[in-house]
Amino acid sequence: MAELNLKYYNNVDSYSDGDVEIDILNFVKEGLDVTQIPKNRRSYACAYHLSAWRENIINWYPLKKTDRVLEIGAGCGAVTGALCRNAGSVVSVELSKRRAEINYERHKEYDNLEIMVGNLNDMEFQSGFDYVILIGVFEYAMSFTRGEKPYETFLNHIKSFVKPGGKILMAIENRLGEKYFAGAFEDHTDAFFLGLNEYEDNTAVRTFSKQELTDIFHNCGLQHLKFYYPYPDYKFPSEIYTDETINSASYGREYMNLYPTRYSLYNEKSVTDALVREGVMQCFANSFFVEALVGQAADRQEEQVIYAKMNSGRKEEFRIATIIYQGKEKYVIKKPLNEKSVAHIERVAIKSRMNNIEELLNLPGKYKDGAIHYEFLKDENLDTRISRMMERGKVEEILKVIKEIQKILMEHSGVVNYHTEEFEKIFGSSKMEAERAATVCPANIDCICDNIICQKDGYVIIDGEWIFDMPIPVDFILWRLVNELYTQHGNSLEKLIAKAKVYEKLNISAAESAVYEQWAKNFAEKYVGGNELAEYGADVRKLDLQELVRIAESRKGMECALFYDTGNGFSALDCCKDYLKIDGGEFSLDFTLDRYASIKNLRFDPLEGRGCKVQITKINDMPLEGDELLGHNAEFEKNGVQIFISGDPQYYINPNLPREGKISIAGKIKIMPEEETMSFYRKKLSELESIKNSKEYKFLKKARLIKNKRKEQP
Repeated sequence: MAELNLKYYNNVDSYSDGDVEIDILNFVKEGLDVTQIPKNRRSYACAYHLSAWRENIINWYPLKKTDRVLEIGAGCGAVTGALCRNAGSVVSVELSKRRAEINYERHKEYDNLEIMVGNLNDMEFQSGFDYVILIGVFEYAMSFTRGEKPYETFLNHIKSFVKPGGKILMAIENRLGEKYFAGAFEDHTDAFFLGLNEYEDNTAVRTFSKQELTDIFHNCGLQHLKFYYPYPDYKFPSEIYTDETINSASYGREYMNLYPTRYSLYNEKSVTDALVREGVMQCFANSFFVEALVGQAADRQEEQVIYAKMNSGRKEEFRIATIIYQGKEKYVIKKPLNEKSVAHIERVAIKSRMNNIEELLNLPGKYKDGAIHYEFLKDENLDTRISRMMERGKVEEILKVIKEIQKILMEHSGVVNYHTEEFEKIFGSSKMEAERAATVCPANIDCICDNIICQKDGYVIIDGEWIFDMPIPVDFILWRLVNELYTQHGNSLEKLIAKAKVYEKLNISAAESAVYEQWAKNFAEKYVGGNELAEYGADVRKLDLQELVRIAESRKGMECALFYDTGNGFSALDCCKDYLKIDGGEFSLDFTLDRYASIKNLRFDPLEGRGCKVQITKINDMPLEGDELLGHNAEFEKNGVQIFISGDPQYYINPNLPREGKISIAGKIKIMPEEETMSFYRKKLSELESIKNSKEYKFLKKARLIKNKRKEQP
């Protein structure tokens, strides 16, 4: 039984997501997982705290049953369960009692867990830890650590808890993450571009670039670092990349957006692909997972994880991880992520040895220590080969290689009645018109381009997770291959050749394609449970920058301002601004004034830099008539309408009018076209010229000159 330790709790919860945590505590007590929460009570907070995807930041990492782990900032226990399953003992520290209670309710069955509530600085531990884990914590160090260098001070404090040879594991956002350029808000403040602008005027939280984070670690004497790159970020990762693998064609798969507000300024996939080709994606990864060794590095080179993929969104009995290790040689393992998925791994180990197509072999695996071990094949996969063909626009070559796979499958097929009760359990009840079809058995339905390795004497399928010892239609296997290929490459491939055209070349009709889509959907959603967060997904709103530019251009000169003088004259610092919105030639504005009690003068500027005709009709709902309010800088006036051709219209308003610091102004306005403005301007110049030529003007000018000369005489 886990222990909830309140010895250091001071009855103050310093951090909270609000009342939603009460709901989450109740959901946990009721035994509801994230998919069982009533739809009207679901929120991003529920997904963030309760989804099994959160464990993907740590469940791949090679912790051992002898390891003692300190988890700082455990929150509601998003990753605590994974730590308890994989490590020897776990101490989870959390400031908030309510969050700690949620964690306890979720994981109270673990005997190796102690949850300590309170401030880390007040706590004492009996001995050092093999690992100290900071997930989404380090960025807040400036909020709870004093000194000129709070991040280094905090990291040095963390070091004191680690045994020599132990490690600090940290997950944190990259302030230069590509998603922030693409239109995602800064995760902690919901402000756009805050991290990119180096957290200007922010004193509560900040994240770092890769080099900035490296410098902080080095300044704390932590020289031996390894960076991992969770994709799409550390909160809901499905893959873990490293410097050895991040600049590969597989990086940057389409991902589901879970954030309630997310905008897209450009095609993120295209830019990601370009950064990968440039070999710089590690600088623009959305998040980092950093391993820092405390002490000297061992002489013996440890085996390192260079890539991991987790399927935590599935039903529990199918949740597994695929991990690539680099030692003297590379190798791959598939391991269960919980006790329920152990049986699935055992079945996969057996079925991976089912081979009956020599030119398209399933890579066999060896079951050892509860995981399946595979040889790592160095040859390129079919997706990489097709990617090169795409770059050269070789449509016929793409079709040729897909048809080659079709030919191999068809040569080993037999026409049988495939739609059995077992088939329906896995793929659903949708049926083709013909009861019989060309099928293969055993059949690997994950015969997709990412999994097909190209060798001199044929192909090898490296993923044998979904091999079935029952007949599966060849066309369905090909349909999946093509569908996954287009999912991976999206518009880039569609521009070369439409997906429907490829199906046509493979003799797969639209009607057949529709049935195969239903099979795939039933398999992914009902049988496997492909994504527990599918119903939490939110739309990404596309923003057209050209349209935003047009809007900005249309607003030029449409900014209006109400200036207030408190005794030092009018100033740009003492004003309220808004954009003039004209509806049927009329406008209405409401301003809230600061320090309204000390206001001595008010000036309203309806436009800037635009010729216009203006009539103020109401101030604070009091009607104005005729020339009751005259404009300053007005060149012409007629029936209360002020005509401004200088582009600087101004009105001085009685400062006693504002009520409770608020003022409303309504009126009529017409923005004058440039030609009309120039016409008025020429008319005024003509009138001035006429005055200059008059006898009266010449007499007055002469009299003024005589007067000035007399003043100059001694």
